[in-house]
Amino acid sequence: MPVRAHARLSLAVSHEEPALRATFGDRYVWCCETVPRLFPRPRRLDGRLLDTGRLDVSLSPATSSRHTETIGVPALQRCMTATATLAGGCFWCIEAAFDRVRGVEQTVSGYCGGHVEDPSYRAVCNGTTGHAEAVQITYDPDAVSYQELLEVFFEIHNPTTENREGPDVGSQYRSAVFYHDDQQRDVAESYIDELEQGGEYGGVVTEVAPLETFYRAEETHQNYFEKHPNKPYCRMQIPPKLEKIEEKHRDKLAESAQ
Repeated sequence: MPVRAHARLSLAVSHEEPALRATFGDRYVWCCETVPRLFPRPRRLDGRLLDTGRLDVSLSPATSSRHTETIGVPALQRCMTATATLAGGCFWCIEAAFDRVRGVEQTVSGYCGGHVEDPSYRAVCNGTTGHAEAVQITYDPDAVSYQELLEVFFEIHNPTTENREGPDVGSQYRSAVFYHDDQQRDVAESYIDELEQGGEYGGVVTEVAPLETFYRAEETHQNYFEKHPNKPYCRMQIPPKLEKIEEKHRDKLAESAQ
């Protein structure tokens, strides 16, 4: 996400929470950096982005002394985005769909929810590692909310078929929401309850579990549909999912996808 130079912001370091808390208007975002470890007592910070691509931060502790630190802009950019990790069948399909959603800045195909360290695609496909094929989505929460991502997610896969999505069968193709924090867990559980009460889906089997480790898949699986749109599997399985987004969630599409 481009960050405007000289933008004003307010930050706070809390002794209770090991993170740097940044406030942009009315929105709170988090950035886990080394600053809190350097300054364990609660302090207020103020800073501005410099043209050099770094953030100059002045700390104002309870005492009269002041301290200045410089934080790299990439750290601030991580503050301004959020991450969702979702699994619902082949990750080629999920990635292709979310690449078209507004506010999504990056999608990465990978594996999570298993018991083997850094598994290969072949091992995951054999069903012996316990992993699900998943996509990690980096998005701008000012442009699209976590619930809106879930709305798209539950539209493009069937959350009522256990360990299966279309022709793909196995635990690696299970429906799962791997939450990054308690708020994501609460939103996911609430939305699933809403779906079941609405009667559109009966017996949602989507797993809601904390994300432990996400392993990036081999490079050949990244942007797979973009690189191989004419592969038989891609031609059969992905366009119907994209059409569903176009039909029911057109307002969530990025301008480039409309």
